[in-house]
Amino acid sequence: MEDSRATPVPRRRGHTRGQSVTAEQDPTNPLPLGRLRSLRAKALPEHDPRTLVHRHDLRLLRRALAAAEVNVKLAVGDWVVYAAHGSGRVTAREQRFVGGVTQEVVVIELADNLSVTLPVQRARERLRPVVSEAEMQRLQQTLRKAGEINEDGWMQRLKRGQAKLTGGDLLGLAEIVRDGALRERTPGLPHSEQERQLYAKARHLLAQEIGSSRSLDQDEADAWIEEQLAAAT
Repeated sequence: MEDSRATPVPRRRGHTRGQSVTAEQDPTNPLPLGRLRSLRAKALPEHDPRTLVHRHDLRLLRRALAAAEVNVKLAVGDWVVYAAHGSGRVTAREQRFVGGVTQEVVVIELADNLSVTLPVQRARERLRPVVSEAEMQRLQQTLRKAGEINEDGWMQRLKRGQAKLTGGDLLGLAEIVRDGALRERTPGLPHSEQERQLYAKARHLLAQEIGSSRSLDQDEADAWIEEQLAAAT
């Protein structure tokens, strides 16, 4: 029987510091922890335009809540994931004078020479650690499952996919990749250009995170994803 366990490898080198943005300037921030809790506690209407989440996608909220509650240490050198921005490395943790108040902030260097500065409390709400050994096995299982062929209109599918992407959940990202690959490879299945772009971005972010965690380059990580998709049952 094939051994599906992932093998840990050393971390890779970090990125180069570049352009900096703050959390307030970031339009792709996932929902804050308090908002996630309030949404989970009450019934959602059939479609909430503020969250782009359908009632049958409440599992997405549960995943995002669980990810937000993970104890991210945010030590310098740690690899973390910042939702739709992908993975990055904590390069500084320091005291800064912001808005008349001294507060502790962390600086995260992301891909494409982008760095993000966040107050520590906000960082704990919005960041999660890169994929762990146990999560690699769950990720593999998700990619190898048969994809879902949803007959909803492409706009509805796109909105649900976008919610998963901005939510920053690992398995939600994997579902976008799995289902997008199924539509790409199945003749006759409708697949809009916007959905193709979402699939490509999700696959890029997933490969980036796997590479950050396992010291692989982007092509090697994407090849691993392709192996799992090819083994889908």
